[in-house]
Amino acid sequence: MKKETLFAATFCMVFGTIFAQSSDLRLSKWSIGASIGVNFSKTYNGNTFNQNFTNRNKRGYSISPVVSYEVSDHVSINSGLGIIRKGYRINNDTLQFNTDISRGFFALNIPLGISFKQRVSKSRFFVEKIGVIANYSFRNDIDTFYNSTKKEFRIIERNLNKLYPLLYFGIFTGSRSSNGNNYNIGVCYQSPIKTEMKLDVSSGEFLNTRFPLNFRGGTVQVSLTYYFNIGNLQKSSEYLD
Repeated sequence: MKKETLFAATFCMVFGTIFAQSSDLRLSKWSIGASIGVNFSKTYNGNTFNQNFTNRNKRGYSISPVVSYEVSDHVSINSGLGIIRKGYRINNDTLQFNTDISRGFFALNIPLGISFKQRVSKSRFFVEKIGVIANYSFRNDIDTFYNSTKKEFRIIERNLNKLYPLLYFGIFTGSRSSNGNNYNIGVCYQSPIKTEMKLDVSSGEFLNTRFPLNFRGGTVQVSLTYYFNIGNLQKSSEYLD
């Protein structure tokens, strides 16, 4: 995936809209909400696998409170504090039973980014999101996993970086109501700048056949986010008064 080209093209295309005036629909510049998602991760695509071993996607999930500040009708600054579960799955195609090692762990994600919105109607819109994520993974520095109690193959994890940044780029579609609340749903690619850990894979008799792998920590994520405009809270307070 040509992530650098996508980032540059999107940024250049919409940069001129940053100072556009705001519409009357906006009740407040600030919105808060929540995001939930399903993600897919695996070991680095550039790895070289021994014969009869294959790289499989590991499905995970994420949940995050989010906050957004509207610079204009077309540009917003976004952040949040999320928990994500990701990992990898390695399959030994020579085995009949217990063929894989499926590894998942939790990480803390703190994103900071910019979204660029294009309206297609009064309420409907498309939005591109770019930014950076600070990731901290909750796992041991060294850990060992087997495919079963028979120990037909093994993976030893060796930590390189628990704390590292990722770049992200996403395309979403959504809708906004007359009270300023909105939702969006779409796909986001998270690309790590560093390698998270090394994997030593062993198989065969006495586990004497070995090869190394890299796990970088990137994901492809499908998410749904709902934003509540805090101007509605102010209106509720005025009504109660």
